[in-house]
Amino acid sequence: VLMILNVAQCIMADLHVRPILIKSMASNHANTGISLNEKSPFSVSEKQVPAALTMMVDSMTSMVERAKKYCSDVEFSPMDATRTNSEYLFEMMEAVIRAGATTINIADTVGYAIPSDFGNLLRRLQENVTGIENVTLSVHCHNDLGLAVGNSLAALLNAARQVE
Repeated sequence: VLMILNVAQCIMADLHVRPILIKSMASNHANTGISLNEKSPFSVSEKQVPAALTMMVDSMTSMVERAKKYCSDVEFSPMDATRTNSEYLFEMMEAVIRAGATTINIADTVGYAIPSDFGNLLRRLQENVTGIENVTLSVHCHNDLGLAVGNSLAALLNAARQVE
């Protein structure tokens, strides 16, 4: 099955053009995400973290809710998930699932994860994120260290149903 997807950053400007894209596409799938890692260019100082995390969760849930107005299948991708603080990742995933995300795509954006750690992350998501059993668990693996296939297989062994 060939699916053509539209991908947008979790910013209002990208989501404003989404209805036009969706109307011209056969699929009803939107993929949106943002970097959650403190090493990201969007990072904040440690003193700002609690307020910034709350603001980020609120912003991402709002973006998922908006995307959900245009398509039934909304995928949320926390970029650089493998280097993100686990508790924050779990909190964000619960929030976007409650907001209507139907696919959670865990990304090893820099390709540095090793299969045992990647599989463990997916297992921990299933143990700690309420509602994750009701969405498609997806992974996006980069091959910087030659581990994309190994990480993809580890993901499949830990309940992933979609691999990129």
